[in-house]
Amino acid sequence: MRPLLPVLPLCAAVLVMAAPPALRAEEPAAPSQPTPQEQTLQGLDLILQGLKRMIEQVPLYGPPELAPNGDIILRRLSPGEPPPAPPPPADAPGGTRL
Repeated sequence: MRPLLPVLPLCAAVLVMAAPPALRAEEPAAPSQPTPQEQTLQGLDLILQGLKRMIEQVPLYGPPELAPNGDIILRRLSPGEPPPAPPPPADAPGGTRL
Protein backbone atom coordinates (compact mmCIF):
# COMPACT_ATOMS: atom_id res chain seq x y z
CA MET A 1 0.00 0.00 0.00
CA ARG A 2 1.98 2.96 -1.27
CA PRO A 3 0.16 5.96 0.38
CA LEU A 4 1.01 4.56 3.83
CA LEU A 5 4.80 4.60 3.25
CA PRO A 6 5.33 8.36 3.88
CA VAL A 7 3.47 8.07 7.21
CA LEU A 8 5.70 5.31 8.62
CA PRO A 9 8.79 7.50 9.29
CA LEU A 10 6.56 10.06 11.00
CA CYS A 11 5.06 7.39 13.27
CA ALA A 12 8.54 6.07 14.09
CA ALA A 13 9.73 9.58 15.00
CA VAL A 14 6.70 10.12 17.22
CA LEU A 15 7.31 6.83 19.01
CA VAL A 16 10.96 7.76 19.63
CA MET A 17 9.88 11.11 21.07
CA ALA A 18 7.41 9.31 23.34
CA ALA A 19 10.18 7.25 24.96
CA PRO A 20 10.73 8.12 28.63
CA PRO A 21 13.46 10.72 29.16
CA ALA A 22 16.72 9.84 30.92
CA LEU A 23 16.57 9.88 34.71
CA ARG A 24 16.80 13.46 35.90
CA ALA A 25 15.38 15.65 38.61
CA GLU A 26 12.04 16.78 37.28
CA GLU A 27 8.98 18.20 38.89
CA PRO A 28 5.82 16.19 38.36
CA ALA A 29 3.47 17.61 35.76
CA ALA A 30 0.38 19.42 36.92
CA PRO A 31 -2.64 17.09 36.91
CA SER A 32 -4.59 19.39 34.59
CA GLN A 33 -1.92 19.24 31.87
CA PRO A 34 -1.36 15.98 29.93
CA THR A 35 2.17 14.62 29.84
CA PRO A 36 4.10 14.57 26.56
CA GLN A 37 3.57 10.81 26.38
CA GLU A 38 -0.19 11.24 26.72
CA GLN A 39 -0.18 13.97 24.08
CA THR A 40 1.80 11.70 21.76
CA LEU A 41 -0.65 8.84 22.26
CA GLN A 42 -3.58 11.20 21.60
CA GLY A 43 -1.88 12.38 18.40
CA LEU A 44 -1.25 8.81 17.25
CA ASP A 45 -4.87 7.95 17.99
CA LEU A 46 -6.02 10.85 15.81
CA ILE A 47 -3.67 9.77 13.00
CA LEU A 48 -4.99 6.20 13.13
CA GLN A 49 -8.60 7.43 13.11
CA GLY A 50 -7.82 9.54 10.03
CA LEU A 51 -6.22 6.56 8.27
CA LYS A 52 -9.23 4.40 9.12
CA ARG A 53 -11.62 6.99 7.63
CA MET A 54 -9.45 7.27 4.52
CA ILE A 55 -9.49 3.49 3.99
CA GLU A 56 -13.26 3.35 4.54
CA GLN A 57 -13.76 5.84 1.70
CA VAL A 58 -11.80 3.80 -0.86
CA PRO A 59 -14.38 2.40 -3.29
CA LEU A 60 -14.97 -1.33 -3.12
CA TYR A 61 -15.18 -3.48 -6.20
CA GLY A 62 -16.68 -6.90 -6.82
CA PRO A 63 -14.78 -9.77 -8.44
CA PRO A 64 -13.81 -9.24 -12.09
CA GLU A 65 -16.16 -10.66 -14.69
CA LEU A 66 -15.32 -11.59 -18.26
CA ALA A 67 -17.99 -10.57 -20.77
CA PRO A 68 -18.64 -12.76 -23.85
CA ASN A 69 -16.91 -10.17 -26.06
CA GLY A 70 -13.73 -10.31 -23.92
CA ASP A 71 -14.27 -7.16 -21.86
CA ILE A 72 -13.32 -7.31 -18.19
CA ILE A 73 -16.01 -5.81 -15.96
CA LEU A 74 -15.20 -4.47 -12.48
CA ARG A 75 -18.43 -3.51 -10.74
CA ARG A 76 -18.27 -0.88 -8.00
CA LEU A 77 -20.08 -1.91 -4.82
CA SER A 78 -22.06 0.52 -2.71
CA PRO A 79 -21.20 0.66 1.00
CA GLY A 80 -23.24 -1.98 2.81
CA GLU A 81 -24.05 -3.83 -0.41
CA PRO A 82 -23.18 -7.54 -0.17
CA PRO A 83 -20.63 -8.79 -2.71
CA PRO A 84 -22.13 -10.56 -5.71
CA ALA A 85 -22.12 -14.33 -5.97
CA PRO A 86 -18.86 -15.69 -7.39
CA PRO A 87 -18.93 -16.57 -11.08
CA PRO A 88 -19.26 -20.26 -12.03
CA PRO A 89 -15.98 -22.21 -12.42
CA ALA A 90 -14.26 -22.11 -15.82
CA ASP A 91 -14.90 -25.79 -16.49
CA ALA A 92 -18.67 -25.37 -15.94
CA PRO A 93 -20.76 -24.69 -19.07
CA GLY A 94 -21.26 -20.98 -19.68
CA GLY A 95 -18.71 -19.80 -17.12
CA THR A 96 -15.37 -18.13 -17.61
CA ARG A 97 -13.03 -17.19 -14.78
CA LEU A 98 -10.03 -14.91 -14.71
